[in-house]
Amino acid sequence: MSESRAALTAIGQLADSEIDIGNAALQLARVDAPDADWQKAARHLSDLAHGAVKRAAAMDREDLPARAVALADLLAGEFGYAGDLNTYEDPANANLIRVTERRRGLPVALGVIWLHAARAAGWGCHGVDFPMHFLIALEGRKTQVVIDVFNRGQVLTAKELRALLEAGGGGEGRTAAGVAATHEHSAGVAAVAEQYCDQAAGCGRSARRAAMHRGHAADRA
Repeated sequence: MSESRAALTAIGQLADSEIDIGNAALQLARVDAPDADWQKAARHLSDLAHGAVKRAAAMDREDLPARAVALADLLAGEFGYAGDLNTYEDPANANLIRVTERRRGLPVALGVIWLHAARAAGWGCHGVDFPMHFLIALEGRKTQVVIDVFNRGQVLTAKELRALLEAGGGGEGRTAAGVAATHEHSAGVAAVAEQYCDQAAGCGRSARRAAMHRGHAADRA
């Protein structure tokens, strides 16, 4: 058994709350790209964690909007992470090592990086399995802030969430506010890892999905 597969086997024995999502995704990426420089990627994840901790130390822990701004400043601003609008179907967009090299990726792969940084800062967060568009949410005591990691960390309003829900065929009777306000439709670490693994194994996506992301980005420009 290879070192990366052995690591994944060990990770699989952990409780959901004990899993380091960044490391888990890194080990998956090693399996998919055995010749890639995974150690450089690991050092980069460490740099992101240190950057998040530094920003967290300088702010009010209960200020969710400030946390969102800090993460966007770190990941989209300092390191240039964003969704790949031009070559969405490129398999590199689903491999965490390649994503750290290119600073471009699919929503779930980018979500892994954002969740890694937020958790390093000590901030509650979770993935939001929104129809056709993976998001993350920062958790407060009574509220949440929902972030579109594909679009450089844009904080989404209820109106924008509703538009995404309708575009993704979310169905009648489901409100964006309801999705954002509860954990009912959120994705835990295991669920995020499963989605990431699915994309890494075969990230071919339809032209309709790629066009949808491009359309949302153009509407927000």
